[in-house]
Amino acid sequence: MLKRYFAIASLILVMALIATTACAAPAAQPVSAIKTLKVGNIMPFTGQAALWGQNIRPGMEIYAQLINEDGGLKIGNDTYKVEMSFVDAYVTNPEKVILNNGTIGGRDPAPPEKSYTFYGFPQTEMVMNQVIATMQAFPQYHTLAWTGMRSGDQTPEAMFKPTDDKLLKDFGIKSVRVYYPEGTMNFTPYLSKMSEQGVEVIYCVGSPLEVGLMAKQRYQMGYSWPIGQEASNVDLNIVKCRT
Repeated sequence: MLKRYFAIASLILVMALIATTACAAPAAQPVSAIKTLKVGNIMPFTGQAALWGQNIRPGMEIYAQLINEDGGLKIGNDTYKVEMSFVDAYVTNPEKVILNNGTIGGRDPAPPEKSYTFYGFPQTEMVMNQVIATMQAFPQYHTLAWTGMRSGDQTPEAMFKPTDDKLLKDFGIKSVRVYYPEGTMNFTPYLSKMSEQGVEVIYCVGSPLEVGLMAKQRYQMGYSWPIGQEASNVDLNIVKCRT
């Protein structure tokens, strides 16, 4: 009888020691594996709208690079490196993939009966309305300079000629187009060209940094032209407006 009690007591003691050891030991954490998060982006790289895809792509690649250099994206116990994948928007028609596009790129190059593109974001109309509102705020001015970053051998002057003709005919707004290469920090040559063409108002489709530098340099050159910026490019966390 005594042996049986001793055996039971010993078993209880061993179980207690095992439980105590298990509680004291830290829980093993799974090792975070580095995975790849592929982000697809459909933009125009050929055709009439190639200017926009070529302009936007470098910034997105740099943003992904900065994320990766900062350690990647952590989701739960996993870490992801970002890998961008760019596809020309105009492959959607032959592949019969429906694409929601913006009107800034002009018209769809495929015949309407074969097109898989629909325009859900009226960018061209938005920009036109902003320009008209800007010029109406300064009724004494009639010549507007469109400016922004030029990429490759694109010719915005030819691309947007119908827009410029309509602004002149319907609203009396004369359009001058002066674009600058990627990475420009000194805008004085382009501001001088605007001055030679009688510009009175600037409308910039560029980043807040470009608009800020342009505004500062035009003031230093003795010009006081109002400068408008495409609203969709404005990040209110960067640009704070004050009266």
